[in-house]
Amino acid sequence: MCDAGSGRCTTAAPVTLFSEDFADNHAGWTLGPEWQIGQATASSGEQSGFEDPASDFTGEGGVAGVAIGGDAGVALPDPRHAAYYLTSPEVDTRVDGSVYLTFRRWLNSDYAPYMVSAVEVLDGDTWTVLWQTGDSRVADSSWTFQSLDLTPHKSAATRVRWGFSIGDPGVYRVSSWNLDAVKIQTAQCSE
Repeated sequence: MCDAGSGRCTTAAPVTLFSEDFADNHAGWTLGPEWQIGQATASSGEQSGFEDPASDFTGEGGVAGVAIGGDAGVALPDPRHAAYYLTSPEVDTRVDGSVYLTFRRWLNSDYAPYMVSAVEVLDGDTWTVLWQTGDSRVADSSWTFQSLDLTPHKSAATRVRWGFSIGDPGVYRVSSWNLDAVKIQTAQCSE
């Protein structure tokens, strides 16, 4: 069982297959353009939503984010681009029962078609969208718990990725993705 507000397990702890607090990049994440792993740093000057967080969720000192302490690169004359991704290393998710991706996010995103923010999974062969923004902005002003079901995508080489694309030069300047406490585990709870 999972407490909806905190995301914490109210029964036995899950089996953790992968865990990341972003203190550094020892796990070997692939960082696309604008993605960084580093110390959480507040931003300013956003046109929509809220700033980047001043501190990480875990207290370990690190986050993964888009232009940490700044905004997604929308100030260019034409900021449009296909998705830029942060991609996990491979994780063997072939265990009995369910498997979930859990994480804390601090996301501020414009809406489609201006910007699309997404979470995807690779089952070894095919990338599948697990979640993406739609026709409304996302404006997180604190760390929020997220849980996504990976069970249909289990494989020996599961990977997950977070991305954002810009489809219109009128996109608002936003702080975009900040991530912490990423886990792949056998329950949809944080611990």
